[in-house]
Amino acid sequence: MTTPVSNRPLRVGVFTTSSVLAAAEGLGLFAQNGIEVDVEEVKGSGQQMKGLREGTLHVVHTSPDNVMKARLDDGDDVFVFFVQDTGLPQLLVGRAGVDTWGKVQGGRIGVDDPKSGFAFVVYEMLKGNGVSVEGCDVVSVGTSRQRLDALIAGDIEVGLLSAAMSARISEAGLTVLAGAADAVPWYPGVAAATSRAVADSRPDDIGAYTRSLHDAMKWASDSANTEVFRAHVADYLDITSDEAARIIDREARARTSTLPDAVASAEAVAKVADMRAAHTGQTVEGAFDARWVLALAP
Repeated sequence: MTTPVSNRPLRVGVFTTSSVLAAAEGLGLFAQNGIEVDVEEVKGSGQQMKGLREGTLHVVHTSPDNVMKARLDDGDDVFVFFVQDTGLPQLLVGRAGVDTWGKVQGGRIGVDDPKSGFAFVVYEMLKGNGVSVEGCDVVSVGTSRQRLDALIAGDIEVGLLSAAMSARISEAGLTVLAGAADAVPWYPGVAAATSRAVADSRPDDIGAYTRSLHDAMKWASDSANTEVFRAHVADYLDITSDEAARIIDREARARTSTLPDAVASAEAVAKVADMRAAHTGQTVEGAFDARWVLALAP
């Protein structure tokens, strides 16, 4: 029996619970590695960073750019410690009638925060398809669900939505213009971040969490485990087997690579930093710590 590395649960804040996180719990990997994990779905990156700052969250799954913004704007000593995969399960969607890039030009672009996170990804997608961001009206529209509502209401022309909303996108008669994974295939998908305070006080917990996700990703990538994987996701999320299969398939289709090593992870985070610099003129350092990924090496 594994000796617990901590007698305190590790509180993890996510936007949505990934299939691999569900598999790690279902396989008992957290327990095997000596930790207990409490997962909380949060409404936005601001809540995540506030949680890390105040100690109500110990780990978050977030965009590396949210980490960079917190470092620059709030002076938070937060950083990414694990990149599980690359490829974003995000879709750039047009409201009813906006079904070509030409119809996007000059319209309202809905993003979480115009100067952070996936907004820069949206700008790259628009630019790559001949749309001038400067000629559009970029507006802040909260969460992915709120952007979906704004698209349905016709309040914005384009918004970046989670691929988990594919069914609702189709039902509402909206148009998927492009997938983020095609535009920025190197962008980290699931990136786990923490604060320096947690890393210094609970380094073994962070190591146990890293190994658990790493091993769950390896296991989930083996086609021989497909049926059991589906069952774990269905059980953890309290959904049907068919719904679990759709989640697993959607996440798999968005991935461009899995389990990048320390060098590849550092390069991916550095590219996010370069994107931020290109759009804001801000440079940031220290947003990735390879210590726990390096410890995975045999």
